[in-house]
Amino acid sequence: MRRVLALASALLKNWTRSRSGLLFSLLLPVVLFAVFGGVFGGSPTLVVHVENLDVGPDGAATPLSLQVLNELRTAGVDLRPVSSGSGKPLTVVIPAGFQDSQREKPLPIQVQAAEGDPRGPLLLNLAAGVLARRQTQGTTAILDRGPPGTSSRGIPYYLPALLAAFLLANGTIGLPLVAGEARRRRILTRLSTTPLQPIEWVAAHILTQAVLNLALTLVLLLLASLLFQAPLQVRPDLPLWVLLGSILFSGMGMAIAGRLRDVEAASSAGNAIALPLMFLSGTFWPIEAMPPPLEQAAHWLPLAPLAQGMRAAIFGGELEWNPAWVAFALLLLLLGTWATKWGEE
Repeated sequence: MRRVLALASALLKNWTRSRSGLLFSLLLPVVLFAVFGGVFGGSPTLVVHVENLDVGPDGAATPLSLQVLNELRTAGVDLRPVSSGSGKPLTVVIPAGFQDSQREKPLPIQVQAAEGDPRGPLLLNLAAGVLARRQTQGTTAILDRGPPGTSSRGIPYYLPALLAAFLLANGTIGLPLVAGEARRRRILTRLSTTPLQPIEWVAAHILTQAVLNLALTLVLLLLASLLFQAPLQVRPDLPLWVLLGSILFSGMGMAIAGRLRDVEAASSAGNAIALPLMFLSGTFWPIEAMPPPLEQAAHWLPLAPLAQGMRAAIFGGELEWNPAWVAFALLLLLLGTWATKWGEE
């Protein structure tokens, strides 16, 4: 353990002296988050009025209708009660008997929007995704179903999504460059003559990535709070999510660096893995707005549950730990260790 800490300390010192490392790992994420926050920041612009007619004998909303509305809130929708004099707002109507109808012929939820309102198709896709996960009937909309419009999801959506994407980029793009440069300078050959083991080399890199990612998380949280007044509700398990992402993607990056000797080839492979994961895992747009096959596939990708876990840990919410995530992270750690061979230049 002492050797791992000493090596991690040396790697951190080397990172602080590297302008490119500082730019890629810290300054670039801050700039990108500031841009997204400036464009999409504040509160979500997808304001939706709700008319929940599915109530019980006591006049309280049924549990199923509340669960559907809560999932829409989790997806970044700002839900408000229907008020008089609001014109023709974007509205979700949950019909009476919605919960009881699920046993036989499910009643559809209605999405109402003014003609030509570009937010209508997006809300329709979000509602359809929620209902599909609950195996209920699809929505009925008083509008034509077209391509999703542009939505401002706000800081509560983009902060966890971008943070998870930065962890992915640091592990699968930045780390292979660092490990590949060490191989090019024949450092691994020199390490083969020391008591240091490959797993210690990998563990030191993962520890370095975890420290850098925690620092990045703190910087982005401060930026979100001070510049955008984000409603942070940080839970104590947030560092665990950062550590999980660091192990997951650093193990992936070390596996790439271990099997591809050329630095440029390792960097290209990292980009080929990271970019599709970002686009398919809801980093830049909601998963619910994607076609059903892609939406189902996204939940099997490692980036999507990591972003969802960070969203719950930063802004409040319930999301139980899945042992499969930890097992997959440890598997990639072992894969990265297996791919690291001393003396192979």
